[in-house]
Amino acid sequence: MGNKVKVTNAEALTQLPLSIAEAADALRNGITTSADLVRCALDRADRLDPLLGVYIRRFDDDALRAAQQADRDRQRGVDLGPLHGIPLAIKDMLTTEEGPTTAQSLVPDDEAQLVDAAPVAALRRAGAVILGKTTLMEYSKGYPDLTAPFPFPHNPWSLDHWTGGSSSGMAGGTAAGLFLGGLGTDSGGSIRLPSSYTGITGHKPTYDLVPRTGLLRLSESLDHVGPMGRSARDCALLLEAITDQNSFRAESITQIGLEGLPIIVDPALVSDAVTADVIEAFQNACAVLERLGGRIVHSPVPGYAALSEAASVIAAVEARETHAARLASGAPYSPATIKTLLQHPGLTPRDYALARRTVGSIRTELIDFLGNGILLTPTAPYAPATVEAVRAGAGLLPPTFTRAWNAVGFPATSVPMGFDSAGLPIGLQIVSVEGRDDLALGVGHAYQQHTSWHRATPPLTSVA
Repeated sequence: MGNKVKVTNAEALTQLPLSIAEAADALRNGITTSADLVRCALDRADRLDPLLGVYIRRFDDDALRAAQQADRDRQRGVDLGPLHGIPLAIKDMLTTEEGPTTAQSLVPDDEAQLVDAAPVAALRRAGAVILGKTTLMEYSKGYPDLTAPFPFPHNPWSLDHWTGGSSSGMAGGTAAGLFLGGLGTDSGGSIRLPSSYTGITGHKPTYDLVPRTGLLRLSESLDHVGPMGRSARDCALLLEAITDQNSFRAESITQIGLEGLPIIVDPALVSDAVTADVIEAFQNACAVLERLGGRIVHSPVPGYAALSEAASVIAAVEARETHAARLASGAPYSPATIKTLLQHPGLTPRDYALARRTVGSIRTELIDFLGNGILLTPTAPYAPATVEAVRAGAGLLPPTFTRAWNAVGFPATSVPMGFDSAGLPIGLQIVSVEGRDDLALGVGHAYQQHTSWHRATPPLTSVA
């Protein structure tokens, strides 16, 4: 894309640029058009999605019309910003005007109206082109049911593995170049975990920084909407568009300096049930940030075990309450979803109230603990599950490093930090205090200026 030769048809463009930022530059410089980007993305989906299981529903005709309009606007001198004409996708937990929102379930949600969710509407105002809706776990809960009449999301780095969840298709599709990014949702790690497993970047924002109108609810106090893309910069561009009144500025991440920045590492937490490959990649990532001026501080995270347990209680109770009426009516949820929704049947309102108090107390302590620094952990302690493990009902791994930050509402970014011995991606999680999304993304951006893991692409050329 750097040779300034204008693409005139989709056949000449065999794959999308590697990032939203690069595609935006190509559009502004007249190297390509939005229509060609969209045709390329749809052509790749035609050829790759039967293997990958990315899409639940595609909006081909609407997307092409929107792309052509973006090209006409640009010809008239209208530039809506870096997302203008960029092909994106949406996790099927967020409503869109084009078609029904299913949450990958046979059980309809009465709140799923044929209107754009607030973050989707914000992307359209920024000129983005919405290609379709992507796969997930049913209502972002449980694990995929291979017997259900929905696509199963295979990992583009190894088709024998799952992408993780629940923003499964968003992660796999971004990694495979079926689109340049989009929106996922995260109630305990559902943006960060599949981002880690597929080698892309994902950001769970500060709680309520992104409006949740039009998001099908799973857990009211834990649900977040956030961006997924190739890089921290791409996530920042998406986040700027979808935050309430554009209260976040993408450019802010380039102004984050690492000199003297406290980078907290809890050695006991990191070594807990983490594979040797993950530990080695994590140590290498710490070394990169230290060379950039960061100051590594080894310290236990106060109250982490109690916070994680409280988050698990809140997640279980709120998800069960969300689906209680439909469960009681005998709605046809998958067995895996029923099993997970009915876990911990002995939890009481008193347990829930105690968990909420625990979160509030530890949250105050963590604000002081992190201060103006960040916490580093691996995003996930293990490689993604194999398809066979999922088929056997053993594919859902605990969100060891992720769920706690949903409970306190702190922002957390996952960036790629390498590969394991089997060639599967490994993610690095960067956590900052509430309202410092610029810091979490800025550290990720600085790291990506000195590493190339986020630019690696899965070996799909033989079938592309």
